[in-house]
Amino acid sequence: MVNNPIPTDLPSESRKAARILQAFIDPATAKGVDNVIPPNILANCKGLAILTVIKAGFVWSGRAGSGLVVARLADGTWSAPSCIGTASVGFGGQIGAEMTDFVIVLNSTSAVKAFSLGGNVTLGGNLSVAAGPYGRNAEGNIAVGHVAPIYSYSKTSGLFVGVSIEGSAIIERKDANAKFYGRKVSAKELLSGTVPPPREADSLYRALNLRADNYRSGSVNRGPPPPVPSRSKGTYAVAMFDFDGEQAGDLPFRKGDLIRVTKQSENQNDWWEGECNQQTGSFPANYVKLN
Repeated sequence: MVNNPIPTDLPSESRKAARILQAFIDPATAKGVDNVIPPNILANCKGLAILTVIKAGFVWSGRAGSGLVVARLADGTWSAPSCIGTASVGFGGQIGAEMTDFVIVLNSTSAVKAFSLGGNVTLGGNLSVAAGPYGRNAEGNIAVGHVAPIYSYSKTSGLFVGVSIEGSAIIERKDANAKFYGRKVSAKELLSGTVPPPREADSLYRALNLRADNYRSGSVNRGPPPPVPSRSKGTYAVAMFDFDGEQAGDLPFRKGDLIRVTKQSENQNDWWEGECNQQTGSFPANYVKLN
């Protein structure tokens, strides 16, 4: 599916970001586990910027795109998203067009802070950008203390070659944020956790929480492995987020609902089964807190 680089509203940007991220963490989509973003990169990052950019031109070229940025909060959850965009003009002996999806991994608090201050963020210079490592073998090859502030991952279709996000100016889309959140709201408020995460971004949070480390040996079905029976049938959990369910057999609930867990695993990144509001079904276990 080709993603839309034209700026849209926050719910649409969230769904697009979820699709893009899934393409970088799903071994089936990425054509093998050695082509996904390594699990430890996502597990330790401080935030992510996800966007689609189109570049086209004949001698003169232009680049434009849109997406959003989210930050990991102190408790391990994710912030409300902030809409972002990018645009630039270039000159040179070039002709063609291409569409690129980017996942920009923010590895440091300073990288997240750069997106929190408002105005433009120019990638490169003091906030250096490096091509992110891929696959299973990357985990052992990343030296502790030598991680770049920003890793860039991209998937491109088109005629241009060697596209890079470095040197691009990324702007905060204040109008889109204000329209969605119902008031003027700064990126700093959103990325610091002051504003609660909206349910309209649920698909993005699903993709963020069900990271690549939920896949096993490149075998992919519907996300994580199926749940195994719990040792205790009397386990209860409280929902920390809204979950609407995305397919038949899912168990929908709202934040604060009490769920009786009927099947669970040792890993809370798996799918469990339970009962809530006179319904039964499967749900992402990292959306709940055990009582």
